[in-house]
Amino acid sequence: EYVQKTERELLDDNQESTIAHELFHQWFGDYVTAESWSNLTMNESFATFGEVLWHGHDAGQDGEDRSRYEKLQNYLRSQKNGDSPILARFHYRNADDMFDNISYSKGSIILYAMKNQMGDEAFFKGLNHYLTTNAYKSGEPHQLRLSMEEVTGKDWLPYFDQWYYNAGSPILDVTYKYANGKVTITISQSQDSSVQTFTLPLKVDFYVNETKIRKDILIDKRQQSFTFDIPSKPEFIDLDPDKILVGEVNVDKKTATDYLFQYK
Repeated sequence: EYVQKTERELLDDNQESTIAHELFHQWFGDYVTAESWSNLTMNESFATFGEVLWHGHDAGQDGEDRSRYEKLQNYLRSQKNGDSPILARFHYRNADDMFDNISYSKGSIILYAMKNQMGDEAFFKGLNHYLTTNAYKSGEPHQLRLSMEEVTGKDWLPYFDQWYYNAGSPILDVTYKYANGKVTITISQSQDSSVQTFTLPLKVDFYVNETKIRKDILIDKRQQSFTFDIPSKPEFIDLDPDKILVGEVNVDKKTATDYLFQYK
């Protein structure tokens, strides 16, 4: 009932996220349903991901980014020092415990990051393969993985093992240093020692003399440094410019000048 509003009420809130979410369930939940309650992510993560896609379609990239950011913040409120429940959860106290920010928000941004890494064409082709292969049956993350591998020809087991079958999320403590024509980025994964060490393919943008220089990095250790030849000291450095990281980034000694450049 609460999505039925007068024109005046719609000025404040249109509940389009809820409507998009429930419509998405006609594919992820009805057409192919979760194999078991432990695999609820195959229903709820996808429907929540559908909200992000809808806002992108309706309001453009800014709307999509805002929706994704809200999902990330929902998840981060549900973790402590990087520790949180496993997405494909085979042990839970109560069935209702699965209706949480892990099954919904975290799962949705894990899908969003996968889309970014695969590219839209391959990702949506993979979803189509998953839905048509498992139509009117049940599905679990490994069946989604197999569809993505069929389409991309790439091994996605490490991604699914890290995000679906292991718990937690990374906390990245970052420092930048420029000297002698080189930028050194030092990154530490500071999540609890009980939480896994993550493998994270990310991008870094360097803004130099009104030009953006993009570099790729692969974070796979608790602490590591990356050095790049840059013609002059960057006005701003943006780690993970696509904002796909399912976790936190803490940049040391960010200045007012940095914030002003980012704002502009």
